Amino acid sequence: MDNYIIQLPEQNNTLYRVITLCVLLMCITAFSFLLFVNFGSAILPYAGIGVLGSCFGILAWLPRFHNKNKFPLFPLLYLIFALLWFLLGAGWVAILFLLLAGVGIFARQKKMIKVSAAGIHYPSFPAKFFTWNQVNRVLLKEDVLTIDLKDNHLFQFVLQAGDNPGLHQNDFNEFCNQQTTPQQEI
Repeated sequence: MDNYIIQLPEQNNTLYRVITLCVLLMCITAFSFLLFVNFGSAILPYAGIGVLGSCFGILAWLPRFHNKNKFPLFPLLYLIFALLWFLLGAGWVAILFLLLAGVGIFARQKKMIKVSAAGIHYPSFPAKFFTWNQVNRVLLKEDVLTIDLKDNHLFQFVLQAGDNPGLHQNDFNEFCNQQTTPQQEI
């Protein structure tokens, strides 16, 4: 096999959940304030939708109902909040929620390292590509992937059991050793 795709474990899941809760709490506070201050005006339906959406988001945030592999609920909620803020006349807040939705979609993507004969694609923002000339050694041992670069950068990942069922340690290490070992001409 000449191409290997390795799924990396989720690293920032806790940080993403804490930021999501803070944003939802700020939304429920802001929309509740608008609801009570402007009671009886044309803003009432938008503020009501914002309060209900925030409450729904907080319920979905709870660990009992949380499932990270399902529908991207929070980016969708952020898009709805952006529309509501735009309709309420706060365009800069709407832009902020559009940015949050984009970051949320990016953060939910599974991170995959692609190893091929051309080099290693590393999933960062922006994505990085390391040619084999830049790589000192790549080693997979006991579900720990190590990428050692010649410029003294070292990447290590503890892989989750079951995330990479087609990945065979010996075949992968042999392939990577062939790529990093200089070929001698006969």
